[in-house]
Amino acid sequence: KSRTHLSVIDTIQDFDLRTKATRFDEPVGIAFASNEKAYVALSSENRIAIVNVRTRKVTRHLRISAQDPRAIVVRHGKLYVIPFESNNKTQLSGGYKIDGKLVTFNAHEHSIANNNILSLGHVTDIVKHPRVPDRDLFVFDAKTDKLIETVDTLGTLLYGMTVDSKGTVFVAQTDARNEVNGRSGTKKHGLKELGNRAFLNQVTRVRFEAGKARKPEFLDLEPLPPENPAEGMALATPFAIEVSGDDSILFVSAAGSDKVFSMDAVSGEVLGRVPVGAVPRGIALYPGKAG
Repeated sequence: KSRTHLSVIDTIQDFDLRTKATRFDEPVGIAFASNEKAYVALSSENRIAIVNVRTRKVTRHLRISAQDPRAIVVRHGKLYVIPFESNNKTQLSGGYKIDGKLVTFNAHEHSIANNNILSLGHVTDIVKHPRVPDRDLFVFDAKTDKLIETVDTLGTLLYGMTVDSKGTVFVAQTDARNEVNGRSGTKKHGLKELGNRAFLNQVTRVRFEAGKARKPEFLDLEPLPPENPAEGMALATPFAIEVSGDDSILFVSAAGSDKVFSMDAVSGEVLGRVPVGAVPRGIALYPGKAG
């Protein structure tokens, strides 16, 4: 009976009054900490805006030290944030002292001292470097907004996230295999080494014990290379993900395969799949249904 039923009642925006530029750029994910407080992921700003629901004003921001935060979830007093464009510790094999492993060309000589035509033709590889930062999951206290923990090495492109009643985090992601053909310069590695499979389609599970994240577990959605999925059985680009109310089943969209599938949240076994319209992304759970 409300006069505003199904009507827009307000629009939230945040401008810098001096520069007239927006400070609310590319809002992507949203999660409510309470009826008074909401979080909004500002993808291109690498920040989370904190919104006062009553005044509909942005009160402050949380900085995310990773690129392109999108999926956010609030559960049991904690805010969980993942960036979309994560990495997997790979980089070009440049450095000062060539060791044939992590450094296969002198980056200073080719790219700085001789940054001209003389630097053309140098051989580069891709290596997985243990010291490259890889911040994937940020956990904040939803009451104080303080960062509690950062978890790394969850995948390369992180699409969707859900959190069960025990605080276990599930991330739908694709993990790049670019280090498999990483010696593309010195050893001419290419698609043969990759088996023409540039990514692994996975769900990453992160359990917490005494408030600390345990080692991530990777639930493979397809056979590992060199074995390939059978025709029609690929589950490419796992995107949206939701967990059932009893924590037993995950519902995931495979955006690259035009399917929605269910999987056992413990064993990782794919239980069923159904073809849907092209490029399915968002999933919402209703009593007895997933849409």
